[in-house]
Amino acid sequence: MSEEPPIIVVGAGPCGSFTALTIAREHVPVLVLEEHEEIGVPSHCAGHVGIKGLSRIGLDIPTNLIQNRIRGARFYSPLCHELVLDHGSPVTYVLDRPKFDIWIAEQATQCGATYHLRSRVRSLALEREQTKLVVDSNDMRELSCNLVIDAEGYPAALLRSASLERTQSSKIVNGVSAEVENLTNVEDELVELYFGKEYAPGFFAWIIPKGDGSAKVGLGAKGRDPISLLHKFISQHPVAQEKLRNSRILNVTAHPIPLGGPSSKTYTNGLLEVGDAASQVKPTTGGGIVTGMLCSQIAGQVATQAWKRSNYTAEFLSRYQFQWRKRIWKEFRVMTRIRTYLDRLSDGQMNNLFELAVKTKIMNDLRDLDDIDFQGSSLLGLAKQPRTIVNLMRFLWQALNQ
Repeated sequence: MSEEPPIIVVGAGPCGSFTALTIAREHVPVLVLEEHEEIGVPSHCAGHVGIKGLSRIGLDIPTNLIQNRIRGARFYSPLCHELVLDHGSPVTYVLDRPKFDIWIAEQATQCGATYHLRSRVRSLALEREQTKLVVDSNDMRELSCNLVIDAEGYPAALLRSASLERTQSSKIVNGVSAEVENLTNVEDELVELYFGKEYAPGFFAWIIPKGDGSAKVGLGAKGRDPISLLHKFISQHPVAQEKLRNSRILNVTAHPIPLGGPSSKTYTNGLLEVGDAASQVKPTTGGGIVTGMLCSQIAGQVATQAWKRSNYTAEFLSRYQFQWRKRIWKEFRVMTRIRTYLDRLSDGQMNNLFELAVKTKIMNDLRDLDDIDFQGSSLLGLAKQPRTIVNLMRFLWQALNQ
């Protein structure tokens, strides 16, 4: 690019590329800087996404990116009591994350976005008229633009330069994910979630089948080494080790997961924050593809408006936060409260919760909760059914008073 672009996106993950795609579709020059040599590598995410969520942001996923279709989940308590939530038909996809990232970047490129790989942003300086970035590529250089969209993921190093807050360390879990081959006795269309502080303190462990005898396995943990816990989970968990005993572990990657809900401020003069950098991650599950990309779409729209009006002030860019909060803030409030409640449970209380779920048959009432990204709206939809209201109130009352 001979001239420095007015808008620079930092990070070529799904949020960064979707922002760039939204901007490039309006024929606005945009440059994406990615620190790694390849887009989609390394992959820190299992790529388990809601079908309805993808539809909300207008993504029609090519079939070659879909590794599996999931219709429900199997849950295990710390004492290995089992619950099954079966929706009867697929509600989520398991995506090939590297290919997914590349696909979005290719669409952005076709619309006119420019990508520079092996370009790490070292620092950011916000000035009255321009934003300056120091970029480490083949040589150290400085780029100037009117607007930076920070999609670098977590931890977001540029936030300090912009004097924007980062997620509190107490709200971070240490995540680890891997791929395994040669599964045994795992149903292809059900993910498996394992709870208990011995293996995943502060979060849970998971097995996500890819439908070909392999799976994505991982966990999150607070205050513990997640890689050691993953090996312990695979080799010692009473249920999981039977399913993974013959597995070969591939591609282990560690990554932090912010669970505190979105940052209180995601904009300033010449800067917008999107995705994991803005902690736009579901506090319940740690998933952030759909919620982050929805916010990225809004960021791209606001960035385009800013370019057309030559107005990159915080006052103008604040409409980004207003719009994404209008779309998903209520959802995050519900999920944050659920996460707070779960964090307070001991293993004994978690076991009691599973027993209560069996007793009240609450899973039967949750079968229609098929939008994993807009969980608050789904719960409100269920509450319109009189019988479900009674069962949910009974379950919640007993759960909160156990």
